[in-house]
Amino acid sequence: AQHLSRLKRWLYRCRSISKVLAGTNSTQGHALRNRVRSLCYFYYANALSTITNKNNTTLPAESKPLDINQTERDLEIEKTSRALQQHLRTKSNPLLERAPVWAVDKWQLSQEIAEQADLALRKQDYQLAIQAYNESTSLLKSLVKQRPEILLAHLQQAQQDLKANQVTQAIDGFNKVLSMDAEHSQAQNGLARANVREQVLGLITQAQNALEKNELEAALVHYLNAAKLDEQYPQIEQIAANLELEIKQIRYDEYISAASEFLRQGELADAQDTVNHATSIIADDNRAKALQNEIDRRKLATSFNNAMKLADQHRHNEQWQSSVDQYHRALSLRPGASEAKSALAFAKQRLTLHNMLDTIIDDPASLYNKNRLNQAEQLMATVSALSYSGEMALEMKANNLKKLISQAKTPLTLSLISDALTEVVIYPAARLGKFQQKNLRLLPGSYVITGTRTGFRDIRKTIKLTPGTPTPVIEIKCSELI
Repeated sequence: AQHLSRLKRWLYRCRSISKVLAGTNSTQGHALRNRVRSLCYFYYANALSTITNKNNTTLPAESKPLDINQTERDLEIEKTSRALQQHLRTKSNPLLERAPVWAVDKWQLSQEIAEQADLALRKQDYQLAIQAYNESTSLLKSLVKQRPEILLAHLQQAQQDLKANQVTQAIDGFNKVLSMDAEHSQAQNGLARANVREQVLGLITQAQNALEKNELEAALVHYLNAAKLDEQYPQIEQIAANLELEIKQIRYDEYISAASEFLRQGELADAQDTVNHATSIIADDNRAKALQNEIDRRKLATSFNNAMKLADQHRHNEQWQSSVDQYHRALSLRPGASEAKSALAFAKQRLTLHNMLDTIIDDPASLYNKNRLNQAEQLMATVSALSYSGEMALEMKANNLKKLISQAKTPLTLSLISDALTEVVIYPAARLGKFQQKNLRLLPGSYVITGTRTGFRDIRKTIKLTPGTPTPVIEIKCSELI
């Protein structure tokens, strides 16, 4: 009965160890499996030994005295089994899954101590095995407890290595952190930066070489490309920004210099374009403002001179309306210009004079009115008092007016025939009475001739006397009985 009880205990221990083994991770399975197998072999060997001893004995089992040493040995084996199981459970903790990566030294030490325990177990030195298993288990538990501090230490060291451009060490450190926490954002960011650090350093070297050759734009491109790879690289964005400002300043200075040269040569359009380019680079600068003011001043002067020149041309050609318009434009550009003011006053006077002359010349019949004729004579006197040498149009219009005035004041002959029975009146000239033929001297204009006779229907005729136009003989007789 004692032997059977012991065999059951061995088998129970084997099943317990197998359950622990079944819960271990595949990465640790090989080492653990070898260790458990050795212990299983030990248990089975003891069981078989017990059965063999029972079969070989000549006395009944119950007739033999109880072996005290054997009982103490069983207790040591029981304690060793528990120490091993505790060790295996601790080692299978998920928090220690990648410990060989992030805690190499302590993990290796715990493995070496566990191997010493396995060796002691095989030698049946149970006290040493229990001590070694417990020591290895304590070391693994300490790893679990210190895991946050270890993670932080690896992260800080990796960041320092990256800052010192020790790329390999930095990548190894960030990988250790990620082996402990795959979602660690700082480690992910640091690893990404470390992976491109060699490229970033290469681009910075190219930029520095370009700067030595004074190739600023090429250097800026390299710095910007480096910044795209690692925006967090110390001061790289500031360096690129400063270099960009320097390039802008150089371009701005070049445009300002070119604009000054264009101004010196009087090429205002090119100067304006160049200043526009300069202000698109640096919007608020006194040099550009000064150049723009000078360009505006010269443009204004040029526009004023052009307006005055064109107005003078119109004046020479006696195109007075166009001349007035251009003088107005010149004064809008330079309101205080005295020469433009006096020229505008003269042009307005001539324009008014020409308009008045044109009004009369275009309607000669208006001179047949006495008041209009008097006005025309006054206008003619005004023109005669002027000095208009070289003004061919004014001279021609003055001569035309003089001729029209003369014609309007020269009487024309009007021949009338009647029957000596009709009473004839001509309006607004005179009452002619009865006659058979009469010749009248009348000023040009419109006249109404009426004839009346008792018992006969009145007669009425309107005639116009125009200089240069033949006047027919007018017959005025009342011959239609009422």
